[in-house]
Amino acid sequence: MIKKTSVYLVIPDTVYIDEVPYKVSTICEGAFKKNRHIDSISASVDSIGDYAFYSSTLIRFNLPNAVLIGAHAFEGCPLTDIELNGHNPNHISTIGEAAFKACIKLKSISTSFEVIADSAFLYCGRLTDINIPKATSIGRGAFRSCNAITDLHFENLDSIYIDVSAFIGCTNLKSMSFKNINALNAGKFDNGYGAYRGALIQSGMTAPGINNIKRLYGPIFYRQKDLTSWELNTYFDKLEVIGDDVFYGCPGLTELSLPNVISIGKEAFSGCTNLTAIYLPRANIIGLCAFENCTALQSLGIPNVSIIIGGAFWGCTKISSVNLPNIRRIGRSAFYECNFKFLYLGENLEKIDDSAFITCTGLYGVYSMNMTPPIISEYTFPSDVQYTTLQVPKGSVQLYKAADFWKKFSTILEYTPEMQIDKKLTIEAGESVQINARIYPKDLDTTPIRWSSEDNSIATVSSNGIVTGIAEGQTKISATRGETSGYCRVTVKKKESVDDVKVDAATEYDVYNLQGIMVRSKCDKADIYNLPGGIYILVSPQGRTKVRI
Repeated sequence: MIKKTSVYLVIPDTVYIDEVPYKVSTICEGAFKKNRHIDSISASVDSIGDYAFYSSTLIRFNLPNAVLIGAHAFEGCPLTDIELNGHNPNHISTIGEAAFKACIKLKSISTSFEVIADSAFLYCGRLTDINIPKATSIGRGAFRSCNAITDLHFENLDSIYIDVSAFIGCTNLKSMSFKNINALNAGKFDNGYGAYRGALIQSGMTAPGINNIKRLYGPIFYRQKDLTSWELNTYFDKLEVIGDDVFYGCPGLTELSLPNVISIGKEAFSGCTNLTAIYLPRANIIGLCAFENCTALQSLGIPNVSIIIGGAFWGCTKISSVNLPNIRRIGRSAFYECNFKFLYLGENLEKIDDSAFITCTGLYGVYSMNMTPPIISEYTFPSDVQYTTLQVPKGSVQLYKAADFWKKFSTILEYTPEMQIDKKLTIEAGESVQINARIYPKDLDTTPIRWSSEDNSIATVSSNGIVTGIAEGQTKISATRGETSGYCRVTVKKKESVDDVKVDAATEYDVYNLQGIMVRSKCDKADIYNLPGGIYILVSPQGRTKVRI
């Protein structure tokens, strides 16, 4: 029996050929491939070539300056621990494709490398300890089937790319945390045969800190059953960009309110079949098929959107009206299979592509606020719009009647908005009440309503329409936007109090709230003073009195 000879290989920093020194910078491709003697190596090289130690007996190495590990370089080696912290400002430190694949004895990794390529640690089933603080890119299947991994931590990076399949098969991975990360990208689905289609953040997995990330891309929460509207709206308030597929098919999303989001990517919320309302006040762009087949969607709050790309709301059959005051461009089939009644288009609209509204056969009113008719095609609207009224700005009726494809609307009128406001209001001095006002038909102007009081000594009004009684009397509260205005007549009554009531100490009172429900019986004056603050009706043999406590 021949005993195996163990070899500790030391690669010199410099070699001499004909007395000329040459720096050793690379261990070349396949240099020690399938070598059955070497078990350790120390070298100051910058790079390890492809297959350099493939399927060798190497169990440890010391490579302090290496910044590039080639494809399959250590695949199948019985390594147990890896430390790679080489740095070169002129190179992106990279662990190549399948570089440590099937290193089945590997337990720990500590590396400052930035790129971990596809399948780099595939099938490293004993790997538990991972320290990759500077990794900015983790490729497809990089840690696939490393099912001993339980948690991961990433921090202090502007952005990080983690392919959606990077940790597929890591069945014990329960937490992926993020700290001081601005952008997370999960890539795109591979459409090849048998390709993985799933989420980066799986059901049952926690992701501390992900809510502080401003930009999300790729299928991070793809078909995630655990994510709810409350979680998304409450914790993701810093989110600015939602890329392709991020929340695709999430059944727990019912309402969407994200105040800082400026763009929505392709199929970002496609197939969220329980989503009923969206409010995105800063959103500027809605991507391709972004809300496709959100079949429960009824309410759209997208006042600042300027571009809607094709198919964005395809199949959203329950939308009842669409208001787009700042729209510039609407893409092909944007609202295909929708059938709402009212459509409001702002003054900046330039073009609507084919089939955008072609299935909206129930359109009752279209409001186009651009003085110049936007560009449309023969197939933008349904072929028969004889029962649809088109309202346009003052002075532009004849332009629309002469414009290609707009002229097929049989009824074209000037837009005449009307202010609808509460007509009367009675309050007490010191009391504050909201007055309701809106423009009808639905307003296309996004500037705030201007409020004013005819007599501030009687009642004042805030910029939001909240009226406060000051002193007894009557005044008018006016609401104005552009050339449209209306007013509410406000009556302020003197504030009543229990001190105004002459209460006989020997008389007992029954006390009722304003809903007519008795809250106390047989009260004397002292009992009345001890009631909780509010307005009550006192009933006695002498009659009834309304008082405020």
